[in-house]
Amino acid sequence: MTDKPRYRVRANSVAMTRFQWWIAGLATAIGLFGLILILAGRLPVGILFLSLSGMTNGLTVIIASHRSRST
Repeated sequence: MTDKPRYRVRANSVAMTRFQWWIAGLATAIGLFGLILILAGRLPVGILFLSLSGMTNGLTVIIASHRSRST
């Protein structure tokens, strides 16, 4: 089952599905946890969490922008 409704932050922003917003929100929470780990002195693990979060959010926005142009 595909998620038909599109949700936007602003009128000119990328349209993302509800599932994509959940993915982006979870990845952002993981990125914040990575920042906390970096500040706590766990640099390698924190950088790993932060970079995975950034890649996930970046890929989600790229997929959403590609989909909104084609539909």
